[in-house]
Amino acid sequence: DAQQQDHKAVLVIHGKGHGSKNGIGVLQQCVRAWLYQAHNVFYFENQHNNSGATLVFLKKNPRST
Repeated sequence: DAQQQDHKAVLVIHGKGHGSKNGIGVLQQCVRAWLYQAHNVFYFENQHNNSGATLVFLKKNPRST
């Protein structure tokens, strides 16, 4: 939806996963695995030293002029 609305980036808040065995949240791992496969994602990165959010940069909407 964000790409279709010509947004350049979105912030995905997934939490830190404090109760996880290895210290990396389950949702964080799932979000990143999905982002690696997403065709409309240009780049993504952790925000503020693993704050529980990932900043996602989107590819340009091919339908926009």
